[in-house]
Amino acid sequence: MNYYIMTKGRVNKQITLDHLPDKIKENTFLICDKTEALKHEHQTIHAPSSVIDYSTKMQWIIDMIRERDNGIGVIMDDDLWFDIRIQDKEKLRKPKNKDELLPLFEQLEQLLITTPLVGVHPRQFGHAKPLPYVSNGKIVCLQAINTNLFPSNFPAVDEFPILSDVRLNCGLLSRGYENKLITNFVVDWAPCMAEGGCSSYRDYEMQKKGCEMLGNMFEPFLKVVKKKSKNDGFNGERYDFNVQWKRMYAEGLSKRSI
Repeated sequence: MNYYIMTKGRVNKQITLDHLPDKIKENTFLICDKTEALKHEHQTIHAPSSVIDYSTKMQWIIDMIRERDNGIGVIMDDDLWFDIRIQDKEKLRKPKNKDELLPLFEQLEQLLITTPLVGVHPRQFGHAKPLPYVSNGKIVCLQAINTNLFPSNFPAVDEFPILSDVRLNCGLLSRGYENKLITNFVVDWAPCMAEGGCSSYRDYEMQKKGCEMLGNMFEPFLKVVKKKSKNDGFNGERYDFNVQWKRMYAEGLSKRSI
């Protein structure tokens, strides 16, 4: 299985790549524009000029996974790290070495046999979730996909420059296609407006429009809200959304069953 890290403006700061076991790195590719591809020491695939933002890059990778990887692969942001759940305890610990993360990637691959979208539970509340996974929740920053299990004529996720990860997840759940989030491990990421990535072009108005687009697409289960924010470049307030993930899936499943 191949792994694709979406990166932009972070040649010297590859957090996700630095945390991966060597065995996983062998099948991992950095996806960036042509000017950055020559600067990375790790193997890269430079995206075409038509890939201009987070969402067009994600859709391009999804199409590539369909064509060259038999429909199965993993898409990751470039600023992730992972912790390990202590079995039988609601506690987390840092990996003692990178190879301790190998079971995470084995679990992703196993779950993809029957599930179109698999993720890793965010660190927040992840220490208290049932093991080894939960179903129908928020998947962002890491998407393991099996496009062979997607609904037919599943739409592209690049309508808007940002939030394609949410668009993908909601698009599947709202059609009654289950997701799973691994809880043996948790994932965390850099702050929203850390230098590089989509922070280089996302602003207050783009965030607002993206959330409103999702709200229109997935009402009544996705509600646009304003939240107080810190250290994200939005001057103390940002548009965000709350999602009733399980209700969205249940409604989609009931329509799918008709």
